[in-house]
Amino acid sequence: LHSPSGELLAEASSSWLLMDLDTRKMARIPDFILDPLIELFPPEEACLPRPAGKYPTFTEATLQQDYKVHWHDLDFNGHLNNITYVQWMLDTLPMETLRNRQLQQVDITYRLECSFDDLIRVEVQALDRNRFLHRMIRIFDNKELAQALSVWD
Repeated sequence: LHSPSGELLAEASSSWLLMDLDTRKMARIPDFILDPLIELFPPEEACLPRPAGKYPTFTEATLQQDYKVHWHDLDFNGHLNNITYVQWMLDTLPMETLRNRQLQQVDITYRLECSFDDLIRVEVQALDRNRFLHRMIRIFDNKELAQALSVWD
């Protein structure tokens, strides 16, 4: 994202997977979908670098908040909207951080789908003054739905 004068304001990247709706498992993207799009992909040198490996180990939640998935939180597949994962993870941070610091980076990994009426616990662990580890847990089965790392200045 650039300003009208050309100044770089923000960068983003994403990796996408295809889900088989019958088995609810990740599937290979078929060639008939991928082939026509390949020429539209940017060259590798124009892409942002991939995140550097795994997140630190989550050891202890220093903050937590519970949420319930409502109808307005769902996407067209009936899953919790991916931006809601990020909103809930960031909303669990201390108000001092949200009001007085600037978010520099968010790296998120979505692990499992989340559906209507699910009860969710968001936990946060401060790694240091500038970095927070986040995770979302579905309360009824204690499954981790997503994990993220946020960096602040």
